[in-house]
Amino acid sequence: MRNIHIAKWISATLLGLIQPVAANCECGYSVNTTSSQHEVFTDLIESDFLTIQDISADTDWEIQRYWTPYDPSSGYYGENFTAANVVSNPLKYNYTLENPTTSQLGGDAGLQLWVRSDIQPNGLVPCGQVKTVRDDIQYGSFRTSMKLTSVNGTCSAFFSYYNDTQEIDMELLSRQYANYTLSDSDPSSPVNLVFHSVQSIIDGYQLPNTSTYGRPVLPVALTDEYHEYRFDWMPNRVSFYFDGKWLWDLVTDVPSWRTAILLSHWSNGASGWTQGPPAEDAVMTVSYFKAYFNSSDSQRTSDYQNRCKDPSAANAICVIPNQTVAPGEAAAQNGSASTFFFSQHANMTSNQTIYTGENKAMGLAPEMVAGMPLCAAWFR
Repeated sequence: MRNIHIAKWISATLLGLIQPVAANCECGYSVNTTSSQHEVFTDLIESDFLTIQDISADTDWEIQRYWTPYDPSSGYYGENFTAANVVSNPLKYNYTLENPTTSQLGGDAGLQLWVRSDIQPNGLVPCGQVKTVRDDIQYGSFRTSMKLTSVNGTCSAFFSYYNDTQEIDMELLSRQYANYTLSDSDPSSPVNLVFHSVQSIIDGYQLPNTSTYGRPVLPVALTDEYHEYRFDWMPNRVSFYFDGKWLWDLVTDVPSWRTAILLSHWSNGASGWTQGPPAEDAVMTVSYFKAYFNSSDSQRTSDYQNRCKDPSAANAICVIPNQTVAPGEAAAQNGSASTFFFSQHANMTSNQTIYTGENKAMGLAPEMVAGMPLCAAWFR
């Protein structure tokens, strides 16, 4: 009889160990919690490019490999997006006050996207671009920290893309923001905020003073340090931000279809846009990317419904911290460009599909980092 009781006790104990434990943020991530524009998003992607050793191994990203043809009659060069122009340059050391920003390859730490000055014989400009593997993104808050090139003749772009009528763009032209000297006491840096939609095609694409185009001017030098560029995509509007401060809303022909998010650095010599190509190799450096979003995928919707048992429970919904200052070199002394990653804290990304180098090295699938699947593995 005593052995039976012991067996029951062991069974109950093991059963308790493998029960799913409620995770923080299991019901999502919230933005604008103090305003009427409050939203909760179910999924996330977070990439700390200061620590990612090899972008080609990162399951959240695809390096783009394609080209657009050179058309001599148009005056535009073609673009050749290749892996050679996408370079991981993480910090050489762990975050320390002695070596806060020393990178493995020298120069600014992060993901480097290059535009090369040597035009290829077929009239193509070598460019760099990455795209999220997730293309089921449908509404959300998207943020990236970039340090822009000071070389004239390129476009640094952060955008969503499904097709030519479903696109949200933040584009920064070095010919517009790099035309002042460091002694200039009043730098002027325009940022081009664009919807590509049926209406924008009618209006002539990037045409200022239309309902699908905004061009606020930033009173800062964009080449001196990293800055955070952000857009919040809702069904009725897209709000754009710079270092956490609101810039602009676009509300006409808001894209509605599922999408991927891209980071790009390119040039085609167009006189009305990028100009160039650059006279020397030009680099755009990305220190982080964050996306908090809803999914159009039925399996991800089902996953959310299964894990979110009580949205009113403590910590079931996590507030997304806002970056309120430039995440520059001084801030980097405190680690990760002084910015917050849910994925760098225990039990805050259960059932998410994010990549981490550690988990890949240990042979664990990203979605098994927290919760029941990992616990169950102990008892196989």
